[in-house]
Amino acid sequence: MSPFSISAFRHLFAAQITSLIGTGLTTVALSLLAFDLAGADAGRVLGSILVLKMVAYLVIAPIAGGMAHLLPRRTWLVGLDILRAAIVLCLPFVDQIWQIFVLVFVVNAASAAFTPVFQAIIPEILEDEKSYTKGLSYARLAYDLENLISPALAAALLFVWSFDSLFIVNSLTFALSATLIVTTTVPRAAATDREGGIYANT
Repeated sequence: MSPFSISAFRHLFAAQITSLIGTGLTTVALSLLAFDLAGADAGRVLGSILVLKMVAYLVIAPIAGGMAHLLPRRTWLVGLDILRAAIVLCLPFVDQIWQIFVLVFVVNAASAAFTPVFQAIIPEILEDEKSYTKGLSYARLAYDLENLISPALAAALLFVWSFDSLFIVNSLTFALSATLIVTTTVPRAAATDREGGIYANT
């Protein structure tokens, strides 16, 4: 059975795709913003931004994974999407390098907290092993294709819009992702054999 025959998976997959495309657009826009603010030093600024992104994922994602079974998952995911939409909407108004660093770290920390909880829902929606394997493959494919599609889409949009507009588009994609999750029936967390606390599970 195709995982797309299940409404909850279709909604969650669409939410994943929209937020991934928006995030890819923001990565391109951040490069242009760094050049706008730092000029010749833009390479160093962008490198620092990417380091902060990786640090946010390395620190936050394991903690979110360790508490994924304890969270009210739909509320958590929708809240993180709204937080990311609000932060990205602030980026066009940044006029200092340190402000970029703070906002980028927070938005990527929110993304790092989003992903493990999102992934924990998939096996509970797709209980059949073959459907789950296909669903996981589609989710992985979406991540890989985003690396190709987002830069090309950003380049096309930059012919008609300024780079600041890409931040607004990304904010809208997070808002759309939140709407799709709100309209999805997210099952309660299944019983787990995890016995330790958040620290142990992390």
